[in-house]
This record gives sequence, structure tokens and C-alpha cells, in this order.
Amino acid sequence: AYPYATIETTSSVDPETLFGDGLALATSAIALVVGVAVCSLVVATTAGLAVDEDRRTLAILAAVGFSTSSRLTVVAITTLVTTAGGALVGIALGVGGIVAVNELAGAIIDSGPVVRVHPIFVPYAFGVALLSGLLAVPYPLAVAIRTNVLEEVGR
Repeated sequence: AYPYATIETTSSVDPETLFGDGLALATSAIALVVGVAVCSLVVATTAGLAVDEDRRTLAILAAVGFSTSSRLTVVAITTLVTTAGGALVGIALGVGGIVAVNELAGAIIDSGPVVRVHPIFVPYAFGVALLSGLLAVPYPLAVAIRTNVLEEVGR
């Protein structure tokens, strides 16, 4: 059907080849922006809900003398540490999924690996998660700053 078609194969995954193809680079850039945006929204919503549940704890910290900046620092660090932990779990699940797919494909179709992971995947994924966490931090801080100490301690 296609007499002049050729098949090109590579023996390894090389991120440098991404920059030679404009469409691949544009698609990757859009995927990065969408990934950061979605991850930021998920982290902001989850952290905001967690801070809303912990308003009483924040009020108690204020009542015993913690300054507003100290309480906000606790919220920010908690958000970023939770994001980093989620990134590590996600990386482990991603690499584990790749290994499982390759094993399954090897058992079914007896071929080489169908999915490959490049070592740059780990710092890239961790960086995207931390960037998303940094972009998400203002929302839980806004929820925390609205905590009314007298109202929460009186409950």
C-alpha cells in the first residue's frame, strides 16, 4: 500500500531527539503545562481541604503563642512535603507500571521492551511535582489565614 514507506528504529531512548522534531517538542511543552496545571489544582484543593479540617489545630497553635507566620510556614511546609511524598509514590508506581507492561508484553508477544524509561524521568517528574506544589501553596495559606482563633478554640 505504501511502497516508499520506511521503518526507523532506535536502540535507545534519547531525549535529545525531541529537539529535532518541532511537533514532538510542542506536544511535550503542552503536556508539561497541562500536567503542572492539573497537578497544581489537585494539590491546592487537597491541601485546602486538609487545612480546613485542621483549623482547630491552627487555632490552638495561635492560642499557645505561635505567630501567624509560623503557622503559615507549617502549612506551606506540610503542603510541599506531602507533594514531594506523592511525587515519590507516583515515580515508584510509574516505573513499576513500566516494568509490569514490559513483562506482560514479553509473556504475550515475546518481544523486547515495549515501553522504556529514561533516567531523566525521575528528576523531571519530581521537578514537575514540586513546581505544582509551589504554585498550589497560596490557596492553603489563604484558607489558613482566614482561621478565626476565638471561634475555633471555642468549639
